[in-house]
Amino acid sequence: MRSRRTGHASGRPLNFTVRRQRENRPILFDASGTQAKRMKSERALISAAVRQRFVCVEPRWRQYIYGAIYIPLAAERHLVTLKRDGRTAFLNELEKLAALGSPWASAFLGYQALLLTPEGTRNIERAIQLCKQPALSGDAYAAYILGWATFLRGDHAEALTHFRRATRQLFPPAVLDSVQFFWSAKWRTEPAGVLISLRQAKNVGHHATSLFRSAVYRTGKLGIRRLLLGLLLWPVAALYVRAASIRDPFSAQSFWFDPRNTHRVLGLRE
Repeated sequence: MRSRRTGHASGRPLNFTVRRQRENRPILFDASGTQAKRMKSERALISAAVRQRFVCVEPRWRQYIYGAIYIPLAAERHLVTLKRDGRTAFLNELEKLAALGSPWASAFLGYQALLLTPEGTRNIERAIQLCKQPALSGDAYAAYILGWATFLRGDHAEALTHFRRATRQLFPPAVLDSVQFFWSAKWRTEPAGVLISLRQAKNVGHHATSLFRSAVYRTGKLGIRRLLLGLLLWPVAALYVRAASIRDPFSAQSFWFDPRNTHRVLGLRE
């Protein structure tokens, strides 16, 4: 389609092509779409890499272990003890493994020690003793539990060091917890910065990211639109987390430590 105008100076008709303008627009939208696809592709690659790095046992073991906790594939042959001989024999075997330096056994027992007892206490020093050496040796799971143990003891600077070690290895619970730690420190001065932490948690594929996002949005500190979105997102996110904990209970992408949890969130078959 062509349109004709008369130039003011020469009086000659000037032609311009509308088609060329229309052709430019899809290029811009295509670039934006390509960028979105690239981000989605990168997120999928990161999530897949995390799953390969932190491979877990199959969900079928949930008939012997009740609750969501990260159990790496290396633990599977030891779960046979739980299946065959029960809870006490399994815990005794974990104690032996931890004494020999097994990172996952140390982290499992450390997590158990941090859960609140009926009296409202937790064995922080035991968790630190169990996880300190494997964490310093580079295990992300042990570093994460050690981070929480030292945090609950009140050593926040040391805890941050351990959390960072776990986060650098893309351990999903540590990346997720960076959301609440950032929010606790910066919600007054730099609230929008939490969006970066939320994006990182989403990239590593943690199933509770939408739940944390909803909690942050519902504070209203990020604007009315996100407040409304948070209210709408909350029930859906809660159902999704519940479904993920049933579908994939032993994945690092389902697990995170909640200091309010009691010993009842982790059960072993007798």
